[in-house]
Amino acid sequence: MLRLMRQHQLLAPRRLGPPNGDPAHAGTITTTRPDEM
Repeated sequence: MLRLMRQHQLLAPRRLGPPNGDPAHAGTITTTRPDEM
């Protein structure tokens, strides 16, 4: 089925880039006061 759909160009276009997008932050979490999360 997949082969037939591909041959007739019936598949959705492929997504480019990383699958989950950019990360939310660079890995550093800062707080206003020490020892607080």
